[in-house]
Amino acid sequence: MKIATARRKGWVLALIFWLLALGWLLPMVVSGDAVPFVPGARFSDLLVAHWPNALLANRTLRFQGALPLWNDQMLAGMPFSADPLSGMWYPPMWLTYLWPTLAAFGVLFWLHLGWAGYGMARLMGRLGYETLPALVAGVAFSQAPKVLGHIGLGHVGLVAALAWTPWLLHASLGLLDVRWRGVRSVLRAAAPSAAVGAMVLLADPRWAVPAAALTLAFLAWRAAYSHQLRARAARCAAGVLLVGAWAAVIGAALLLPMADLALRSTRSLMTHWDAMTLSLPPENLMGMLVPQLGASPEWMVYQGWWVALLALIGVLWGGREARFWGAVALAAWWLALGSNTPLY
Repeated sequence: MKIATARRKGWVLALIFWLLALGWLLPMVVSGDAVPFVPGARFSDLLVAHWPNALLANRTLRFQGALPLWNDQMLAGMPFSADPLSGMWYPPMWLTYLWPTLAAFGVLFWLHLGWAGYGMARLMGRLGYETLPALVAGVAFSQAPKVLGHIGLGHVGLVAALAWTPWLLHASLGLLDVRWRGVRSVLRAAAPSAAVGAMVLLADPRWAVPAAALTLAFLAWRAAYSHQLRARAARCAAGVLLVGAWAAVIGAALLLPMADLALRSTRSLMTHWDAMTLSLPPENLMGMLVPQLGASPEWMVYQGWWVALLALIGVLWGGREARFWGAVALAAWWLALGSNTPLY
C-alpha cells in the first residue's frame, strides 16, 4: 500500500512539472512555427544549427537509409557525427530527426523542463525533505529565468544536460551505500550514475565538467558526515572512478571524433581571454534581487525574489546542508565573474 501511494505521489509531482512547462511552451508545441526568441537577437542556435541538423538527418535517413556522417551545410563542410550540436549520440534528439519541425523542438524542451523539475523534487525527497519543499525546489530549478533564457538562445543541448543534473546527484547517492560484495554489487551501484553521467555528456559535453565537479563535491560533503567516514569514502572513491570510466566509454562515440575536430577547428586558436569574453559583470549580481528585463540571457542571474528570500533564510538557519549549497552558490558566482575577479 505504501509503495502504491509513493508511486501515485511521484506521478502527481511529475505531472505538475510537465503542466507548468507546457503552460508557456504550448504555442511552440501546437503551432509548429513558433519559437522562443530573445528580443533584439539576430539569431538563435536552434534556428542556425539544431533545426538545420535535424533537417539534414531526416533527409539523409529518408533518401539513403542512414544517418549523415558529414554536414555539407556549413562552409566547406564538417563532420556531423563529431559535432556535439548535432545531437546524433543523444537519443532524445532523435525525435527531431524523425519529426524535423519546430514543434518537435518544443516537445523536446517541454519534456526536459518537466524532467528537470521532477528530478529536483526526487532529489529533495531522497535528502529527506517533505513534498512541499521538494515541489518548491523543483519549480525554482526548472522554471528559473536563466534556464528559460537558454531556451530563448536555442541552447537545446545545454538545457537537456541541465535537466539531467539533479538526476545525476540523485543517482550518485547510491555510491555512498555500496558494499563490497563482489564485482556485481559494485557495478550495480555504479550503473545508474554512469548512465545519467553519459546522458549529460552526450547532451552537452561542456556541462559535463561543472556537473562532474558538483557531483564530486556533493559526494565528498555527504561522506564527510557519515558515521564510517574512512570506509564509505574509500568505497565512494572507487565507485566514482568506475562511474567516470564507464560514462567515458559510453560517450566515446562522441568524445573521440569531437577531440579530433576540436584540434582542427578555429576554436583551438582561442586564448583564455577569448574564453572570458562573457564573464559576468559584477554589477549584474544585483540582478539576483531585481528583475533583469531585457538583459542578455548569458548574464541572467535573476531567480525571483521569493527564491532569493527562501535561499537566504535557508543559508542563515538551515544548518550544515544549507551551508554546503551556499558554498556552491558562491563558487558558481566566482566562476561566472571570470576575469572580473582578482583570483582569475
